[in-house]
Amino acid sequence: MYVTLMTLAALGWLSQDPGKSGNAESVIVRTLDGETHRGKSVTVGESAVVLRGPEDAETEMPLAKVIGVDFRRDPVKLSAKEFLLLRLVDGTTLKCVRVGFQEKELTARLFNGLNVKVPMRSVAWLLCDAHDKDNRAEFEEIVEQRPTLDQLRLLSRDGKRINTFEGVITGANATGDKLLFKLDDETIPVTMSRVRGFFLSNQATEEEQAATCRFYDRFGNVFVAKSVATAEDRVMFTLGVGIPLSLPMDSVQRFDFSLGKLAYLSDLEPVRHEHMGVFSDLWHFRRDRSLMGGALSLGGRTYTKGLAVSSRTVLEYDVTGYRTFSCLLGIDDWVGGPAHAVVRFHGDGRELLTATVVSRSKPQEVELQIEGIRRLRITVDYGEDFDRGDHVDLVEAKVTK
Repeated sequence: MYVTLMTLAALGWLSQDPGKSGNAESVIVRTLDGETHRGKSVTVGESAVVLRGPEDAETEMPLAKVIGVDFRRDPVKLSAKEFLLLRLVDGTTLKCVRVGFQEKELTARLFNGLNVKVPMRSVAWLLCDAHDKDNRAEFEEIVEQRPTLDQLRLLSRDGKRINTFEGVITGANATGDKLLFKLDDETIPVTMSRVRGFFLSNQATEEEQAATCRFYDRFGNVFVAKSVATAEDRVMFTLGVGIPLSLPMDSVQRFDFSLGKLAYLSDLEPVRHEHMGVFSDLWHFRRDRSLMGGALSLGGRTYTKGLAVSSRTVLEYDVTGYRTFSCLLGIDDWVGGPAHAVVRFHGDGRELLTATVVSRSKPQEVELQIEGIRRLRITVDYGEDFDRGDHVDLVEAKVTK
């Protein structure tokens, strides 16, 4: 039995447009020191990346120094617009045609034709109707709260609304047509067709978190791997949760080797978070989207990574081992009226920078040396008009080794 959103013929969900597969100078390799190298093909090994350029000249770069490899390939156009999203505890995010269950395991059918079997203990959440923006925004509110109990979203019997229940999801029955949900002391078999998603309170182990690469394919999947290597026309990798997989090389858009070398604050959990709003308690902070729920926007440009913070908020991060912090700082473009805030950066209690931001002003580039610092504290404080309109964005906020 499957949780699914569509009926599709085998392999019929793909359009025949393969997208751009690259040209003679299609591969870009970026390194930790800021350099960019271009070539026509690349090999990824256990300890090095080898880039082949004109006349097959090879440039070998230690993997420890490589930030990313970009193949500049377009995404595959999918004729089916509906999809499910499956997130694993290691951060792997899979765009699915359907998901089937059997006892303590689920099988995800991806748009690239791959079937991935995953133990339920390795699943973070599943969202049906993920193509619906309103549905995704509602579900993201649950994920951001990081509940300590599982959350099950069910379609009401009249099909008019989605209700959320808190309890424990123990798996599925042997035939996979019922999800087993423990509410209080009673286990309730839930018809799979009513399931519209769930959040599991599973936590990644240290081994599952020890990934070395995040990479993106042309079908909208994000794989987080603890090992990756290329051979001939395929990439072989093992997910952080221990599942070995293989894909054609021409399906890969880019490799991100920044894990452990570079970290976005929106991917880190603050060790301290305080919020003291004046007029309301609506605004705290948000990861990778604005306080209004849309894309982060500064200077007329939108960004996918960053923090949105309101006055007065204190965020503190463990930055042990990193050398620099950088971000682009300003009031989100969404704010139409006047806004004024003060942003202070402290390292182990020592002031590093104080910046004033106002609405409709040019975003400020911030770069701080934090080598030897353990705790980086960011305080967004009231400006001249208390917290009215103080929607401060720190886009591309990251620490680098």
